[in-house]
Order: sequence, then structure tokens, then C-alpha cells
Amino acid sequence: MSQSMAERLRKQVSAKNITAMILFGAIILVFVLFGVSDRLSGGGIGAAAQVNDSLISVANMQTAENNLRQIYGEMFGNDASRLRQEALRGLIDRELMSQAARKSGIIIADAEIRDTITKDVPAFQDRGVFQRDYYLRYLEMTRQTPRDFENSIRQQQEALRARQVFDIASQLSVIEVEKLAALKAYKMNVQFVKLDHKDLLKGFSVNRAEAEKALGDAEFLKKTQNYFERNKFEYAREEEVRAQHILLQIKPGSGADDEKKVLAKIEDLKAKAKTTDFGKLAVANSEDPGSKVKNGDLGYFSRGKMVKEFEDVAFSAPIGQVMGPVKTPFGYHLIKVTEKREASPADFEKQKIEVAQKLLADEKLTIQIKALEDVVTKGDEPALDSVLKSINAKWDETGIFDLSQDAAPKINSQVASTALSELSLEQKLLKRIVRDGDEKYILKLKEAKVEPAAPIDTMTKNMTQAFRANMLFSGWISDFKKVSKVNVNQQMFKP
Repeated sequence: MSQSMAERLRKQVSAKNITAMILFGAIILVFVLFGVSDRLSGGGIGAAAQVNDSLISVANMQTAENNLRQIYGEMFGNDASRLRQEALRGLIDRELMSQAARKSGIIIADAEIRDTITKDVPAFQDRGVFQRDYYLRYLEMTRQTPRDFENSIRQQQEALRARQVFDIASQLSVIEVEKLAALKAYKMNVQFVKLDHKDLLKGFSVNRAEAEKALGDAEFLKKTQNYFERNKFEYAREEEVRAQHILLQIKPGSGADDEKKVLAKIEDLKAKAKTTDFGKLAVANSEDPGSKVKNGDLGYFSRGKMVKEFEDVAFSAPIGQVMGPVKTPFGYHLIKVTEKREASPADFEKQKIEVAQKLLADEKLTIQIKALEDVVTKGDEPALDSVLKSINAKWDETGIFDLSQDAAPKINSQVASTALSELSLEQKLLKRIVRDGDEKYILKLKEAKVEPAAPIDTMTKNMTQAFRANMLFSGWISDFKKVSKVNVNQQMFKP
């Protein structure tokens, strides 16, 4: 179908069929790109996945993959396996939503499917009249049977119908709107300390003499050996290199002339590196924001951490020699290896001091955390500040916010945010440590005020209802997934 035909189809979109265009936006794209994009590979025989008792065909997965490639191809680059995984994941999620909807009594009549195809999709019409040949041509281009296409419509409408149920159920009552207004009127600023065990351990140092003395105790030595055996993988070191680099990016859509200019510039930088400090050149020229501020230093990395083109050069380069230009999907690089570490197996005799230092630091921190819990429970703020100082933990604060927000700024924990309701001007320090997984929080009200309640604006009301609907809908799908069986054909992801 010609470009002009696709343009004509676009002009037929009106407000009343915008929903249909959201569902079938990929249809026009297929018409436009047919003949210039890659054709779908394979015959589409077999199943890509099984969701409970339903099969997802290879043909349907290939159609979804091709649509995804046309729309988001640049995002995935040459990673065909990831693209295929995303396409199949979308089909599996749609199948799960469809099955959950049917199990909940949501039925889409055949007449609705027929009307959607013949009345609501502008791509299948000419001057408002359904054209069967347009429809069949689309099926041919996407290698779908009418049954496949109609089933995909049914699934999408079942999911939309289910979502509409949750949207209706999430409407705020008058009392809830009043409560929301009261929450927005209450402003507070909270001080907090986030206690992350792993982060706090970094601030604890145990000297070698202390570790050697502890290892003289048979019980501690046995404890150290047992920990080492359980965590050997942490002490076996892979081959690593440390390198600096300069990156000049090739912008998406750049032509051959643009790439030649980038290549010429990086060749010039390589020549300058013979007489100019490489780190200074990186700071002035590199387009990798993460490393340029550190003189281009990437730190130590093992195999598998960088793209293959970069890794192959870095692990074979002599120390101190500027290599390149090396082309990767990111652009052109100059690479200078500054240090190398050989691989070494875990060896308790060589590493027992390091293990002992870790265990002793962990014991010390555990004692301090227990002391924190004691002073927090007592509400002893001077003692609390003293213990926090000893473990190098500091107070932070959220800034002013209101209780209608889903989570307090900076805290990023729903559990800790929920606990804020226990704070008051009479009892500012929460007399317990709040636990959320591996993280712990100490909470203290710094200031609070109540402003005159203002009517809830439409946007806030709609956002609150949408958030509630999203949570209910996600929970509903999550519960269905837990009792579902999904088997994926792993052959789909082999090169």
C-alpha cells in the first residue's frame, strides 16, 4: 500500500474512534512500512509460550516483535533477543489479563468484535465504509488469520473492560474527598536517619592486629572458617583491569560524513595523547559524563562488564598504551589500561585476616544498632545523637510536604512513610526503629502546621483515583499470576 494511502487513512481519525486507534495504532505503521521493513522470519509454526491452557503462537510473537521493532527499534539496538523477550512478555501479560477478566465474569460478545473491526478502525475504511480487502491485506502483511486478529481484539477489550471496573470502583466518595483535603492541609517536615547495614559497615574499620588477636580464639577461628566456606564466591577474584577512556558518540541517524568527522577528531586526540595527559584530554573531550569528571577513569572491571568490542581491547592492551579508536554501539573510544589484576582463587589462609575484619566489624555494628534501639525506645535524644555519631550516621530531612502524598520525599519507603502518622508535636521522636527489608529508619518530626483546608482540584482527585485504580488492578493481576502456569519456549531466544 502506498504512502499516500497511509496518509489518507490517518486523516479519517476522529474523536469518537480514538480508542480504536490506541488499540490498533500499529496498523497504519504496517501499511506505511510494508515493503521497506524487514519481513517476518520463519513460518510461524509451533508455540512461543503456554499460559495455563492457552498457547501463544510463534506467528503472533513474530507479529508483536516486528511491531515493537518498527516503533522502538533504536531503543533495543542490535539486541534481538531482548526485543523478542519484550514482545513475548507483552503477549503473555495480555493473555493473563484476558484470562483473569473471563474468570471474573467479563464477557466480550462476538458482535462487539465485529463492530470494532467494521466500524471503529479507520485503517479498514474508505470514506467511512468498511473495506474487506483492506482488512485481508493487513492480515496478509502481518501473517495473521482472522481468528488470531479477532482474538487479539477480544483480549484487549477484555483487559480494558476489566480496567474500567477498577476505575469505577476507585471513585472517591464525598467523605474520602474531605479526608484528602484534610491530609493536604496538614504540612510536616520530618528528620530521619536511614540505616543500611551494608553502607554502615563501610565506615567500620578493624585493624590487622585486632583481627589476628581474635583469630587466636578457637571458637572465632571456626566461625571465620564457616563464613568463608559459605561465601567463597566473594573471595575468588576474577581477572580485572583498570582503564581510562575517551568516548566520542555517534548520534542516532548520523550519516557517513558525520561519522568520518567523529573518527577524525578521535584520531587527533590519540595523537595529542602522546604529549598530553590522557586524563586532561578525557575531561575536556569525552562524551561519557560518568567517567569524564574522573579523568576518564572507569575503575576496575572484570570480563562481561563492558561491551565485547571494548572488553576485547582492554584485556589485551599493554599497561599505559593508548589503544584505539575502538568502535562500539556507543561511538568511538580511546582506551588506556592503567592497572591489571590477575585472577586468584579463594584461599582461606591468605584471606582469613580480611574475613575476620569483616566479621568483627559486623559484630561491632550489630552492638551499636542494638544500642540505638535502646535509646530510641527510651526517647533519649542526646544519647541517640551520640550513638549515631559513633557509627557515622547523620540526620536528613524531607522538607515540607503534606500527607496526601504517596510517600515522604527522600525516604522512599512506603513502610516508613506510613509510620509518619504516629508522629506528633507532643511526641516528636518515634520511639521505635522502623524496618523495611534490610533498611531501618529513625523518624523525628521537625515541624508541623495545619493550613485552612482548600477544595480538592480535579487534577488531584483524578490522580488519586488513578493511583488507587492502578494499585487495585496490579494487585488483581498479580494474584492471578500467582495461581497461573506460564511456560516459555526458550528456543525462541537462541541466536
